Amino acid sequence: MASAVVTIQNDELSALCSRLNAAALSDKDRNQLLTDIGVELETQAQERFRITKMSPDGDKWKDLADSTALYYQKKFGSKNPFNGLLWRNSSVSLRDTIMSETEGLSVIVGATKIYAAVHQWGYKKIPPRPYLGLGTGDKTEIMGIIERFLSARI
Repeated sequence: MASAVVTIQNDELSALCSRLNAAALSDKDRNQLLTDIGVELETQAQERFRITKMSPDGDKWKDLADSTALYYQKKFGSKNPFNGLLWRNSSVSLRDTIMSETEGLSVIVGATKIYAAVHQWGYKKIPPRPYLGLGTGDKTEIMGIIERFLSARI
């Protein structure tokens, strides 16, 4: 599915996972919870494009290189014709291809554009602009989803 995937291992989330395992969830319940988490992770990643322009860790994305801005100015008449970093307003953008898949005991969130990994980790002269992953606030949201899910079943 994805050209860029980030694996999250976190002690706080692991503790909640232990509680989930003890809850002996049905396959249907487990799949619903993972789907809900996947949708939340998609939303968080998409908000980085629309709102924060920051990595999950809170680092501001690097601005366009001067050479890129000059190229855009020459070709499109504007130094940033796409209404923001990492996404275009005229076609399907990287942001629009962020999706999640639930399989077994895992949820995977990634983007399907061929250049997804380049923007996540950078490449040669292109600085990384991470959009996938979990920041502190993101973890809090995921833990809230799990807590509400467990509370509804107890």
